[in-house]
Amino acid sequence: MKKLYLFLIFLVVLTPAYNQIIKCGDAHTKHYLQTKYPGIENFFASNYKWPENGRTTETLRIPVVVHLIYNNSSELLAEDIVRNQIEVLNQDYNRFNADASETREIFQEIAGKANVEFFLATKDPDGNATNGITKHFTEKTSFLDFDYALFLQAIITCGVDLNDPQSIADNLDCIISIYGSDPTQIDFIAQLDEVKSSDTGGVDPWDQSRYLNIWVCNLSVSVFGEQVPFLLGYAYPPVGAPNWPTEEFPEDYWTKDGVVIHYQVLGKDNPAIGSLQGINDQGRTLTHEVGHYLGLRHIWGDGDCGLDDGIGDTPLMANESQDQSGSIIQCSSLFNKNTCVDEGTDYPDMIENYMDYTQESCQNMFSVEQVALMRNMLMGPRLELVEAGASSTDDVSKIKHITLLPNPATTEIVVPSFTSFKLIVAYDINGKFQKSWINPERKIEITELPKGINILHLTDVKGNLYTARMIKM
Repeated sequence: MKKLYLFLIFLVVLTPAYNQIIKCGDAHTKHYLQTKYPGIENFFASNYKWPENGRTTETLRIPVVVHLIYNNSSELLAEDIVRNQIEVLNQDYNRFNADASETREIFQEIAGKANVEFFLATKDPDGNATNGITKHFTEKTSFLDFDYALFLQAIITCGVDLNDPQSIADNLDCIISIYGSDPTQIDFIAQLDEVKSSDTGGVDPWDQSRYLNIWVCNLSVSVFGEQVPFLLGYAYPPVGAPNWPTEEFPEDYWTKDGVVIHYQVLGKDNPAIGSLQGINDQGRTLTHEVGHYLGLRHIWGDGDCGLDDGIGDTPLMANESQDQSGSIIQCSSLFNKNTCVDEGTDYPDMIENYMDYTQESCQNMFSVEQVALMRNMLMGPRLELVEAGASSTDDVSKIKHITLLPNPATTEIVVPSFTSFKLIVAYDINGKFQKSWINPERKIEITELPKGINILHLTDVKGNLYTARMIKM
């Protein structure tokens, strides 16, 4: 299966004088995450069978707050750009995107519709009216601050492949002799997360259990005195996802929850797009990053054919599909790309998937099983987000709380008889998946559940969702 180390899109666009694009800093950022979050290398998907509640059709509403953090007027995007970005999310996640028909025929039958609705919050955490957009001036010219030009010089002089961690390790002494320090110790994540706190020049998040927080800021680096895009976006996965155990994560991990986006790639027709025109100009950087926020991994799994993204209906891929020249390409030029041999039907690489690194005009789909995983995260670890979305409408009965008996319980509980349930999923108090029951009887055995508070999500035959808290003795 493919490993996931970091949910980042790195893209260095150098000035025309250098005529070079460094594609993805993922290779040496693996070390950064492993250093900051010991044990993270163990949090990779296995052949986990996702519960069927991901296939319900009820529309799940997700409240969003967008924090615009700017140092100058060009970084302060118009509110219309924010609103058209939300529209892009809704089109892409619900397969209303105009280019859905461009999905190749071989993948049309597995293209999924998530049935989610992203909307800008109408009330802030204090209950006051809001348009879901906050604006904050920062003294920071960028939330990335290191001498990338010198680092690049070291890479070129030493003949290092920036995307090959072994190449960096083999040439580390040479790099250090030029750069002056170990470049793998540059803590990008600590710098980037400063945008999430007013104490460090950023903005404090709204309640992350009830809002999808999106921070929009400058993620450029200085190259020979010129600010150029380096990092386009990153996101934290849902804490408590079954394939992301929580017990080894540091306490501050989930306090950073949310998505960060470089200001130039938010929305379509962004007037600040600059050199990213034609490559990352469709608003799909956020589509990609919200996919990570909802539990998805890069479709090529950040590895070769021996690795995977944990999704059954996405083909194996040896690498991402980003063009290495930085040129704008015809999407059809990638249609013959087939970097791995799949068992059974040998599919080509799914270059149109939002979780690939293709130029955004080539992206147009999620798969059915990607959709199922995301919906399971929304019905599980991120359920409070959906509850907040439901309570913002007149129909507050979409998600109901019910009582299970006995409570506390030791060996079994009885579910109510007012309706028939087709799925029950149990999570511990931290949101970690424990057990699921498909088409359960009224009495269900709970001996396998952990002692303490358990959260149960019950889906009836009509697709209605109920929740209950139960204490296991």
